[in-house]
Amino acid sequence: MRSAFIGTIIDKSIARTSLILFKPFSLKKWFFLLTIAIFSGAIGGGGNGGGSGGGFDQEKAEAAQINSSMFPVT
Repeated sequence: MRSAFIGTIIDKSIARTSLILFKPFSLKKWFFLLTIAIFSGAIGGGGNGGGSGGGFDQEKAEAAQINSSMFPVT
């Protein structure tokens, strides 16, 4: 049975990642990765992070406060 050490695996994966991203350096590849990151929501704060949606929403609370101050109930 082959044994694998976590340090060796991490070192090899870092070397492989730097090889893919930087050798040869290509702007086309980086723009492609940027486009994927934007559409996935990784850049720009897309999404609410999951969850049940039953938590406190600061934006909704502020909007309700603004609406109630503009249109008071008499």
